[in-house]
Amino acid sequence: MAAEYVLVLTTLPNDADAAAFGRSLVEERLAACVNLLPPMQSVYRWEGEVEQETERQLIIKTTRDRTV
Repeated sequence: MAAEYVLVLTTLPNDADAAAFGRSLVEERLAACVNLLPPMQSVYRWEGEVEQETERQLIIKTTRDRTV
């Protein structure tokens, strides 16, 4: 059966070590590749309030069987 490829999009706080997280995913073979995007501003609703924070987005390239 052929592998089913997926992209996982997630964000981390700007002060988190996104590079170390991405590297760990690749080293542990949980992802084939992780793209780290530059810091961005995110606006979202949390617990009834509108928040705004600087975050980093990660694009994680993996297979479906590694996401469960």
